[in-house]
Order: sequence, then C-alpha cells, then structure tokens
Amino acid sequence: MVQEIEAALALLRRAIREDCPVRFESEVPEAYVYMSPVDFQQAIVNLCNNAADAMPQGGTITLRCRLLKDAGDQVEVTIEDEGEGMTPERLARATELFFTTKPPGRGTGLG
Repeated sequence: MVQEIEAALALLRRAIREDCPVRFESEVPEAYVYMSPVDFQQAIVNLCNNAADAMPQGGTITLRCRLLKDAGDQVEVTIEDEGEGMTPERLARATELFFTTKPPGRGTGLG
C-alpha cells in the first residue's frame, strides 16, 4: 500500500500547484491490502487535488499512513490540508452524490 501511495504522489507532484507541497508520513513500512492499485492511486490523486482546491492561497497537504492501535491489522490513510474547512451545512451534504461548491466546469469535488 505504501508503494501505491508513493506512486500516486509521484504523479501528483508533477501536476499539483507549486504552492501546495505534498508531505507523506508513514508509520507503516509496508502493508499489503487487497485492492485495485489503479483505483487506490486515483482516489489519492483526486483527494489531494480537492485538498489543493480548498487552499486557493496555497498550503501543505499532508498524507499519513498508520497502523490502527487495537484494531488488528487495519491501516488508516488520512489526507489533511490547511484550507478553511467546511461549514456544518456543507459537511452535512458532503456525501451527497455530485454535491460540489466548485464553479461550473471545475469538477464535482467529492461528489
């Protein structure tokens, strides 16, 4: 899994704005997860692009990978940005299909 994240970040670092550096922190030397590597990489790229869009003035995107304590062999991957966050109203709608705050032609955000 770490290898797939690093592959996604290699693609992303060539495409993302310079004022949005991506930092990767991993407590997991390697984790083997049953998944589609291409789909996983695409999800990482999409989430990091959304994070960059949430920071029009720039900022750091931090991707973390860690083993969950007391959860057996589960791994958690998080992506954090330095954007302004979401209002309670936007957060309540965040999982709606095709909900976006982006202007027309700029994608669908998480939708």
